[in-house]
Amino acid sequence: MYPVQNPSHQQKQYVEWTDVGVSFTVKLTRSTSTCDQDKVTTKVKATMLDEAREDMETLRTYVTDLTDDVR
Repeated sequence: MYPVQNPSHQQKQYVEWTDVGVSFTVKLTRSTSTCDQDKVTTKVKATMLDEAREDMETLRTYVTDLTDDVR
């Protein structure tokens, strides 16, 4: 909860933040040598698990193509 000043009433009000949904973070590191190491971090947020899975699959395709181009 975070305090919020209300100038008209001169009393503190509190606002409570709640996050609802799903968040996936995937970190991929290629190579063991620090000189030629590639790191990719991707994150997906959605309100429902099925949406997050769909978005992650789309992102996975994009990242796969991107890393193939970089190699």
